[in-house]
Parts: sequence; structure tokens; C-alpha cells
Amino acid sequence: MNQIYITETFKLPKWRQICAIITLLLCGGACLITIWQSLENPKVLIATAILLLVIVSIYVYIRTRLELSDQEIMYFDGMKPVYVKWSNVVAIDMKMKGKYSELEVFVYYDNRRFTLDATHFGKKQLKRILELLEMKVDQSLFSPSYQQLRAERLPRSVASK
Repeated sequence: MNQIYITETFKLPKWRQICAIITLLLCGGACLITIWQSLENPKVLIATAILLLVIVSIYVYIRTRLELSDQEIMYFDGMKPVYVKWSNVVAIDMKMKGKYSELEVFVYYDNRRFTLDATHFGKKQLKRILELLEMKVDQSLFSPSYQQLRAERLPRSVASK
């Protein structure tokens, strides 16, 4: 098991953050306009509640990030952070999901799991995340489906072999 010398942080790509912030501002403005119009109308109250729900979910989506250090994995999914020591990782699995067969990686620890996917982090960042996981976790913890999908869909670079 190799050492990670600096903590690496993985977040949404910048263009997704900008789009989400613009959506947040538009929903917030629409919410203020609906509140300002009339609170007696039940349709306005329902529309305001839906817009507030959209605002909260976008806020959570923007805050999601993953930090990999030499001591632990820190996964912030918007509301509550998850701290996992490397020694607590029990298994790592990979599956394809959805219409476009996007990769989804499951990290199992202490009877729980968290999910990393290419649709969120992007293929380039996911590849780097997997390289760091393979550096720190024993190879026997990777499932056969992980090994197969990793070889097919995200081949290792020549420098990391």
C-alpha cells in the first residue's frame, strides 16, 4: 500500500457548479416573486414549497465532494460528512447503471456504503479516484466485477502500471 502525500479533493466540474448556481438564483428569485404576489392563494403556496425543495436539493448537490488523504476517506454528501479510515474499507464494487451505462463505484465500510459515479465526478476525476483507491486498499477487496469493468471501461494509464 502506497502513501498519498497530499490530500486530493474531488468536486463537481466548474461548469456544473456555475449552472447549478444560476438555477439556484433563478429558483430563489421565482420563490421571492411568488411570496411577494400573494400568500393567500394555495397554488402559490404549493409552488413556493416546490421551489424551496428544488433550492435545497441543488444546494446539497453543489456541496458534494470527496477528499482522499493518507489517513482516511472524507465524503461530504451535502448534509453530513462521512469519515472512513482506510483500514475500515471492507470491499469495493463497480457496476454499470442507466441508459448510457455509466460507471458506479460502491465503497463498503462498517456495514455501510457510499457511492461514487462518473455522472457526478466525471470520467477523468473518477479514474484518478480509482487510482488512489487502488494505491491504498488491498487488491483482494476489489470485486471481480470491479476488476472486469475497470479493465474494459477505464483502463489504467501506462504511468500507473
